[in-house]
Amino acid sequence: MRFLRAAGLLGLICCLGQAPHLVWAQTDPEEVVTDDEEDEPEAEPEPEPEPEPPPAKVPDRKPPPKPTPAKAPPADETVTEEPDEEAAPPSEAPPSEDEEDQAELAPDAGARPVREPPPRPSEPRLPDPPPPPEPVSVISEKDLLERIEARGAAVRSGDTAMADVELSLIEETRKQIGAPNVVLASAQLIHEAQQAIAAGLTPRAEVLADAAVRLSPDLVAGHWMRTRAYAESGLGRLGPLLGAMVQLVMAQLSNFRNLLSLLSSVALLLGCGLLGLAVLFVALQLFKYLRYPAHDIAEVFPGFISAGEIAIALLLALALPAVLGLGVMPVLILGLVLVAGYQLPRERALGLGLIVFLGASPGLLYLASPLITFHGSITDALATAAGEALAGDAEQRVAELAGPNRDYATSVILAYRQRQRGDLLAAEAQYQAALRRNPGSVLAQNNLGVVLFLLGREDAAEKAFQQAAGPRAQAEPALNLSSIYFERGDFDLGKKTLEQARQVDPSLTERYTQRESTLPLKSKLLEARVGQAFLWERLVDSGWPEGEAVMAELWQPIGRRTPPLAMPLIAVLGLVAAILVARRSDRLSTPCPKCGIPASRRAPAQFCTQCHSVFLTSVAVEPALRRHKEDQVRGYQVRRRWYLRLFSLVAGAGHLFGGRPFWGALLLVPFLACTTRIALGDRLSVHSWRIFVDGSGNTVVAVIAGGISLLLVLIALRTVAEK
Repeated sequence: MRFLRAAGLLGLICCLGQAPHLVWAQTDPEEVVTDDEEDEPEAEPEPEPEPEPPPAKVPDRKPPPKPTPAKAPPADETVTEEPDEEAAPPSEAPPSEDEEDQAELAPDAGARPVREPPPRPSEPRLPDPPPPPEPVSVISEKDLLERIEARGAAVRSGDTAMADVELSLIEETRKQIGAPNVVLASAQLIHEAQQAIAAGLTPRAEVLADAAVRLSPDLVAGHWMRTRAYAESGLGRLGPLLGAMVQLVMAQLSNFRNLLSLLSSVALLLGCGLLGLAVLFVALQLFKYLRYPAHDIAEVFPGFISAGEIAIALLLALALPAVLGLGVMPVLILGLVLVAGYQLPRERALGLGLIVFLGASPGLLYLASPLITFHGSITDALATAAGEALAGDAEQRVAELAGPNRDYATSVILAYRQRQRGDLLAAEAQYQAALRRNPGSVLAQNNLGVVLFLLGREDAAEKAFQQAAGPRAQAEPALNLSSIYFERGDFDLGKKTLEQARQVDPSLTERYTQRESTLPLKSKLLEARVGQAFLWERLVDSGWPEGEAVMAELWQPIGRRTPPLAMPLIAVLGLVAAILVARRSDRLSTPCPKCGIPASRRAPAQFCTQCHSVFLTSVAVEPALRRHKEDQVRGYQVRRRWYLRLFSLVAGAGHLFGGRPFWGALLLVPFLACTTRIALGDRLSVHSWRIFVDGSGNTVVAVIAGGISLLLVLIALRTVAEK
């Protein structure tokens, strides 16, 4: 019995010794954090080998998984681990009350939360960077290009209805992005209008030409095509035809590039006319007066040298500068000096004026050099970027040529282009840069307000419009403010602002109020267009080295080896020599008014000796000699009349030969300009839009130039006959 009691007591002691072990086995040993290890970083547990099976009362368990760096739970919560179904067989009994009491007495053993170590004070956690701004979706040139391509596809497939729908969408997109000229779309419409006229579809051609003008109001080719389409309709469309012609002229004179192209063409034609006048005047004066200096020089030399030989020698001397490669300018000046003592006073005055013109020709070329250097310059790129949509190349050239030191105009143009491309953040930055350089710019402030509104910053946009609006400012800021007020429901303030805009620009206000009221506010805001004043300022602001290079290049065909800067000195020497020769003209011979033979200026009526004897004296003259002299006089007068008529076929040349030089110059310069225009055609100046010019426009200009030339010839023949 004692043995049985001792065995039972020993078994009870063994059971009590196994209970704490069972409670400890239900908790991961790696999750136990003691008070001493609370502030130390948690170490990566090493994998333990597979434990051998414990005694029968201890269930088999897999090794505990490695702890994951999950976020620690709050301090008031405990970490409880779900029991592993495979490791806990159903035969295991729940813990006894003694085991629960022991778990409560040791809270750090199984119910303590797992926390990450706090950050060290020496390594503060930096705040997360703000997320990048989301891109704003706006209508841009990309949408415009897609519409143009879609319309091209519809035209190629023969779907006219879809092409017209896409055309209306192109026009609406153009208005929304504020593009002044969509040359690409207009060129396509011009080509289609040409095909329609060739097919006899004149009404369709008119519709297409009108659309080309609406898309590109500054494109002269569109106006030419519309004028041609109206002309094909006959007199029934006389009113629209005249209106199209007026708008054609306005487009040529109002746009910077068009006007610059016109000026360069006119300058070239005028230069050709003046140079042709100098050449023809010298040639005619030598033809008329060369025999007289030859006669005077022959009087000095022995009798075996005749006047004809002296005339040939003088011609060779005049041609010597050209033979030496000095160009035609010295030849002309020497010719005018040679005949200065024999000319009529009016002819001499024109000759001296031409010497001054020849001497000043290098300076005139230098003044005209901006018309040449414009092409490819930053001014050219600015004009293209400001006046044409889809001008990415021009924008790139502006950024490259301007560099980091951009002025107000460059910043505004770049902002304008970036707004059309849809890059509103870049446009905002450029407008801000423009305002730093010109804080009072109404244009930059208004357009900045439009960009801010599109970005969703409506309060900042309203403030920008308020700063731009004023009694003497442009109408666009006030109109934009009125739209904001009306959209908000503040009708009194909206009407007041609208009346303020009406006082500044009534026509723009009227067009703005007639726009579709259902359009969203973003589509109704107006951007101020960039003016052309800064382009003209940049055009004349060219440096001396660049202008000198252009002058030398233009001078080389006519001046050859003669230095441009030496030409004024040559002209001054020629002018002095001509004046000295003219002052001694009383010692020189003069043409006899009857037969043209050299005569003395001191003779009665400046007749030659033969004419004086035959026609002035009362001395009897042999009849045969008299008839011979009369035949000479008659032949001379007939030849003179025929010379006048023949030279008058070149309008003004007959007047130059007949002693009416100013009338001749007035007729000859426009005649030579018109004939040069006919000969050179459309190759006089460079224009980025010239590749789209309709051939009919060039033909019309050539016909007009030919008509003017013919009219000048008729005027010259009539006035010469009257003389």
